[in-house]
Amino acid sequence: MTVQVFVASAQADTALVETLAIQLAPATRCGDIAISSLLDVPPGVDRRACVQELIFQSRIVVVFLTAHFIASDDYLQILEHADLSKSAVVPVLLRACDWRQTSLRVVQPLPRDGTPLLPRDDVDSAWLEIAIELRRLARKHEPILRDANVQKASNYLLPNHPSSRPYTSAPTNEVEDLAREARPNRYHRVMTLISLAIFVIFFFALGVTTIMGYSHCGGDRIAPTGRPVK
Repeated sequence: MTVQVFVASAQADTALVETLAIQLAPATRCGDIAISSLLDVPPGVDRRACVQELIFQSRIVVVFLTAHFIASDDYLQILEHADLSKSAVVPVLLRACDWRQTSLRVVQPLPRDGTPLLPRDDVDSAWLEIAIELRRLARKHEPILRDANVQKASNYLLPNHPSSRPYTSAPTNEVEDLAREARPNRYHRVMTLISLAIFVIFFFALGVTTIMGYSHCGGDRIAPTGRPVK
């Protein structure tokens, strides 16, 4: 299941989105991750609405932190959209900036050592660390997407279609066996209730008949000869 990742950055740093995409190429090639960014906003459309739609389709929002991006209007809008969509926000320390004075100060940034990517001697190792962390985070979100998509797809299938069964972690054969075992149990319970009802009705009718016969004889006991016994 493909996990959508949106990368937010300042206009001056959009070229570095491609650097991250290159590091994530193995994951994108096998369909584990799909990357989108501000570069995917086409001309002639409502930019804010398009960015919001891209974020709402994403489970992970990567934020390239720089002083220019924090000062931009895009920064607040993207964090607002990410909060509404319940996406995981991953700050990436791209350049030195006062990010600890922002709302992202409580979020673990990448690289984990807190050193900005630029300038840095081991920048390739840092990009690799970021790619590995994002792949690990995407794997955590994959079961959530699988459950949601399977349930959504079942709404469009016919009731008797094999794929219309809700997603379950148990094997299909095990679920079917449990269902077959449950059907006889329900049948036995119903038959037991019916038998009990017939039993109660029979003895109730027998009691009423006996009382009526006793009252018809005036309360006298009947001897074997057919004459009342005083």
